[in-house]
Amino acid sequence: MKAGTELRRRAVRVESLEHRRLMSGWSTVDAVPGYMVMDMAADGGGNVYAVGQGLVRQASDGGATWATVLQSSSLAFNSVVADGTGDVYVAGTNRTNGHWIILERPVGQGTFSVVDDVASGHSVGLAADAAGDVFAIGKLVLPTSKNGTPYWAVRERRAGQSAFGSVDLVPVSSSSGVLPRDVAVIESGPSAGIYVVGGGTLGAGGSRWVVRKSADGGSTWSQVDNFRYDATGNALSDAWGVAGDAAGNVYVVGIGQSATLSGYTKNKTPVYKYTDHWVVRKSGDGGTGWTVDDDFAISPSKNAEAYAVGTDLAGNVYVIGDAADGALTHGIVRTNADGGWATVDDYLGEDGQLGALDGGFACDSRGNLYAGGWDFNNWIIRSAVAPMPMAAGAAGVASSTAFLSPSSILGPTADLQGTRLADFGSDGDDKHQLLA
Repeated sequence: MKAGTELRRRAVRVESLEHRRLMSGWSTVDAVPGYMVMDMAADGGGNVYAVGQGLVRQASDGGATWATVLQSSSLAFNSVVADGTGDVYVAGTNRTNGHWIILERPVGQGTFSVVDDVASGHSVGLAADAAGDVFAIGKLVLPTSKNGTPYWAVRERRAGQSAFGSVDLVPVSSSSGVLPRDVAVIESGPSAGIYVVGGGTLGAGGSRWVVRKSADGGSTWSQVDNFRYDATGNALSDAWGVAGDAAGNVYVVGIGQSATLSGYTKNKTPVYKYTDHWVVRKSGDGGTGWTVDDDFAISPSKNAEAYAVGTDLAGNVYVIGDAADGALTHGIVRTNADGGWATVDDYLGEDGQLGALDGGFACDSRGNLYAGGWDFNNWIIRSAVAPMPMAAGAAGVASSTAFLSPSSILGPTADLQGTRLADFGSDGDDKHQLLA
């Protein structure tokens, strides 16, 4: 449901940290007029990061206050990750020249610099393992590509090395080639490995949901899931997120369309009505066998889409996305923390009609949970505070509801080394549109 909606600038109510602790529920903790959250991540030092379009924001106090640490008019950021040392990476595309781009901010430093720049393509996902290796995924059009054929691309920078290199390249035109959406590293257990998920067309019609895996640190790759929710007509299936839990399972989330016959053309060709389903697939054996673990919709015959997945400190799984109910669009958070899947946040936006949570999930080192997205007017971060006692003096932090204007939210802009940054316009959405 992430469309090219015109986002208008408007002041937004953000509830205080104290109020959130007392309510012990999900609420809005950051809102930036005119932007969309595309991805979120946390490091081991209590920091949480959000990226979207040309903006990178950071909170270091459980989500009470957010600051802009990078703003660009020429770069569109789709993904963020922090490695084990605390270095932060953001990835996306350079709108000026169409290049795949990755930036790094080393721990303890305030400036981002370019560490990977490839013509031409879009990087849409990042992950890091315990050894310090960083993986980036996206779409590349290589200089040797015939007729501009794009490739499913995975690039890796090994710990201690300065450069990224491609470790998995699959032409989209081939039988095993689709476009990637997300990447995750599962360090141990029966599902240990690096997983990249995505989706793409089948040629004659429809699309499929694909999972590729490396069990040897990125050296070799194989396909471990090729799924269509419904093979009727041109029904689509598309994987958008991947994560592992504490029990050794891997979860892949996304969209599976069902097809309902609605009539025939004059030539007696079947005409179908397609409905999006929020789908969660699960494997407990590293991808050998898969089951549909959650198939969710608020209202029958209305669209629902799962876009991102992550875990809390206990290893419980959380999935975020959107679901329609009549004219309303709900931003949804669901979890299996109590053994079965249940909705724990249902967000309808500031206008009570449109809330979309399709911009990443994160859990910080305090256990606080975050879900990113947008509503009719704003970049939105929703949060649920970890169930722990308040620290002494915490009640005095952001103890009143704030009404934020664009100038007070964006604050100072961090410069990119060697790059001049200007004001940013809200006209890009690479992760959800350029790869569609």
